[in-house]
Amino acid sequence: MFVMRSRFVGLLAIILLLLTVSLACSSETDPVKAQPSVSAKETERGESHSTPSEPNLTAARPSFGPGDTGDRKPQSTPIEPNLPDDERSQALIARLKARWAAMVERDFKQVYTFETPEYREQYDFNQFGGQFGGMVTWHGIEPLTIDYVDDHAAEVSFLLDHSFTIPGSEHVVRRKGLIQERWIEDSGEWWHQSQ
Repeated sequence: MFVMRSRFVGLLAIILLLLTVSLACSSETDPVKAQPSVSAKETERGESHSTPSEPNLTAARPSFGPGDTGDRKPQSTPIEPNLPDDERSQALIARLKARWAAMVERDFKQVYTFETPEYREQYDFNQFGGQFGGMVTWHGIEPLTIDYVDDHAAEVSFLLDHSFTIPGSEHVVRRKGLIQERWIEDSGEWWHQSQ
């Protein structure tokens, strides 16, 4: 019971973080596309960071501290897919996509089968399935990078297309957020590591 409560609290914290980010970007005109903030001086000069027809898929480096007047454009780097095309990496991406296809369909019994055998020995499906609520809707993923941590572990980064309703309103926010998951290779198969 404690594990389920702590996972619920963790999920709630993620949702609140998404809500905070959403409210911070409330000046955007289209809630489906996140637009970067533009300073008053940039607006006067007609400058912007991206066109309205393109979603904002950049990682900005914020600047803080004394002397920062906010007049400078933030340094940003576009997020571009950079996936290896070897057989092992393709198998990992196929497993990642299959797991998230099950998440999109909310087929948590199928999602559970992607967890490591050790995880499934420790937690039954009811404990696993209890961590998912109905507050977020997943629409799909776009794999970006694979970082092989060692011979049997990888960190996979991807964009998660998701939406949620702001509590107390009917306003639906749809975003693409950068997510990183750890996957473990065991006996030639890739497994999602939850813990």
